[in-house]
Amino acid sequence: MWLRYLRSQYAASGTTVITTLQSQARICSVVFTENILAISLKAVHVKYTENPHVAVDVRLAGLAPELLEGLTNVRQVAPEKVELSCRISTGVPSADIHWYRSRKLCKMFREIFNDEKYEIRRDGDTMTLIIAVSEATDSATYRCEAVNKFGKVRTESSVVLLRTSPRFLSTAVMEFVGMGAAKISNS
Repeated sequence: MWLRYLRSQYAASGTTVITTLQSQARICSVVFTENILAISLKAVHVKYTENPHVAVDVRLAGLAPELLEGLTNVRQVAPEKVELSCRISTGVPSADIHWYRSRKLCKMFREIFNDEKYEIRRDGDTMTLIIAVSEATDSATYRCEAVNKFGKVRTESSVVLLRTSPRFLSTAVMEFVGMGAAKISNS
């Protein structure tokens, strides 16, 4: 037998308090889970009590973040701009996005924040880390991680930045012509 219920309050602990239940030998209550996606109804049988408030545990529905497109490895010459991008569906509730960096020899990751060296962008489901002026010492493994209470996803990229050595565009030849004099010619 289904009975009417009135949702009186939504407790922060995820418990829904259902009031105005009819006095019967058994109370049949409805537990609902609500988020921005839908309302899920589930029947729960609770023994009758004199208490007009019956507390029922409710598990909120949501979606874990999902990796749509991972980071790609980068190999380029410093000091060029490095841009790492990935696509992540952030789930429900929207996931927190974190960027990390680990040196090649050390497997410990340290979180990266927006500062003068790094720029972190989020445009819809595209997450981007930019190193405006890279150095060879920026060679490392970079990680983007999305976390909400329903799950976590991450993707990693190896970034190798090469030092440039000076190159001579032409070769100059110096000939000694006489007493302390020299003649320079390009070849």
